[in-house]
Amino acid sequence: PISRVKNLAQAIESLKAEGYWNYGLDERAEMPYHQVEWNPLSAIVLGAEGHGLPRLVRDRCDVLLSIPMAGAVASLNVSVAA
Repeated sequence: PISRVKNLAQAIESLKAEGYWNYGLDERAEMPYHQVEWNPLSAIVLGAEGHGLPRLVRDRCDVLLSIPMAGAVASLNVSVAA
């Protein structure tokens, strides 16, 4: 399921209270998404194109993950990353 919320930082805290692990996709993260052990209750947080995840949102994510890029591509369009 996909969800849109008005305050992402608060939504992450609500998900944590329900037992979800929150994974933030960030091009600066060191761990590639395919090397993490995913929790069965997972939420994936995607940042805005060009700006990425705001600091407050990054800080609330349990794990930050990257999508490895090949060649000269630095980042993906957020819809492609999703």
